[in-house]
Amino acid sequence: MAQSLLDSIVFPSISLLVQVLVLSVPVFLLALFSGMISSRLSKKFRLNWLQSTVVSTYLVVFLLIFFLYLFPVFSAAPEVLAGTPPEGLRLSPVELAFRWIVIFAGLLFKALVFSVLLLPLEFVAALVFDYSAKRISKTAWFNVFVSVYATTLFGFLVLLFNPWLAQGLIFLLYWG
Repeated sequence: MAQSLLDSIVFPSISLLVQVLVLSVPVFLLALFSGMISSRLSKKFRLNWLQSTVVSTYLVVFLLIFFLYLFPVFSAAPEVLAGTPPEGLRLSPVELAFRWIVIFAGLLFKALVFSVLLLPLEFVAALVFDYSAKRISKTAWFNVFVSVYATTLFGFLVLLFNPWLAQGLIFLLYWG
């Protein structure tokens, strides 16, 4: 009985916490980058916390989506350039420029949607950061990591209990 309890509850919970820890490291680096942008924006344009957070999140999400969306395009470039399409299927420079403008506009819109979807997670991170600053530690880096870890765990649990969300977000990124 005790062995099956360990196998079914304790070990998967420990594995979940370790996986969230591994996932929290790149999210922590993105949060530091976003925080740096947010502080510069708030100083330069005198924005409040919410405004600077929304703008910095939008910029970071746009850069991330731009990389994720165009990585398959650039990784497949040598195979695509191996042959030339027939004359009737070749795009003119105007058509090619219009295609890239539409793709860029779509990426701007997708970044806006993802930024709005990330806003509740940022509120959770702010709540955990304030709690950690008051009760746990006075070190800002540690508090940021604790808030990122808790928010990543919360987001991971939301995706775990709603698996259709991950599929919908991937569909939105590449085909939406």
